[in-house]
Amino acid sequence: MKRYALFGGASSGKSSIILYLEYYCNQFVISESPESVIRLMQAEGYEKPWLHKDIQRRILALHRKRETILENLIEKPERVFYDRGILDYIAFLREDIEEDYFVYNHIKTINLEEPYDGVFLIENIGKVQKEAYRKEDLVVALEQERKIEHIYKNFGYTPIRIPNLPLKERVDLIMKHVRDYEIAEE
Repeated sequence: MKRYALFGGASSGKSSIILYLEYYCNQFVISESPESVIRLMQAEGYEKPWLHKDIQRRILALHRKRETILENLIEKPERVFYDRGILDYIAFLREDIEEDYFVYNHIKTINLEEPYDGVFLIENIGKVQKEAYRKEDLVVALEQERKIEHIYKNFGYTPIRIPNLPLKERVDLIMKHVRDYEIAEE
């Protein structure tokens, strides 16, 4: 099973690409865990869940839960696309929170055991759509993009940049890279 991670700053279009891959291209996808955890914590009454001391542990736990479901499938998909790879979460860890040190070490271990076959940097679309779970502005989103790209490079990946194009063109570009990689692997 081939594994591909899509990463980028807030509001870059990752989730739209993931939905397109799933709906139109019949690809197996794993949705972004941070958004799901923040929405759940808001529903549980946390006003600002992103400030909660164990939010990163919760995000990692949901990400691992989704991967465990994938690993336990009797018939594995040919490939899977992740809306945020595991290394993305390093960019959001807080140095002053002891819990986050544990999360960082766990992420490093997971990446060594289950590396991605390819990673795609989804470039920002030039604006940020504010949501109840999204507090970033464009400046912060662009800084996230640079920081996450740096993290992937530090872990030995060569991110493939997907520019701000119409949605279908972005997906076509990703699938072209995926096909080229998989053909070269044969």
